Amino acid sequence: MSTLLALMILIASGCSSSKTDENDENKGLAISNFQNGIGGEGDTASFDKQKFSYEFIISNEDKTEIKSDSIEIELTHWIKQNQIENELTEVTFEPATVVIKGFIISDTKGLSKREILNQEPFIDSIIVVTGAGEKIVLKNDFQ
Repeated sequence: MSTLLALMILIASGCSSSKTDENDENKGLAISNFQNGIGGEGDTASFDKQKFSYEFIISNEDKTEIKSDSIEIELTHWIKQNQIENELTEVTFEPATVVIKGFIISDTKGLSKREILNQEPFIDSIIVVTGAGEKIVLKNDFQ
């Protein structure tokens, strides 16, 4: 019985320490919220162009300085190959959060809505550079 209890404590402490290590590595930055939408762009009768809009909220618990011009949205292969336009429309720095909004217009000619949605996720990660010059890659389940 005591061996089982010791094993459970060891497993629990291992799980909690990996979370702490990740937070240390990311300087207290984490994706806390993600919203997205996709719809026809231009002539809505066809699926030739689709606009994928997104909004990320990044928590910044440690109030790490982020270089405002360093924010990069890393796209997955399919959307990168088919993009027509990719634009960050707004980046807002608040004391404990960063809000990132933007959109991607992609060429989806010949694809059904289901075939387009089967290509998700469209975003692989968010890359930021701290005031100290450290590159931080934030990943999440973007679907």
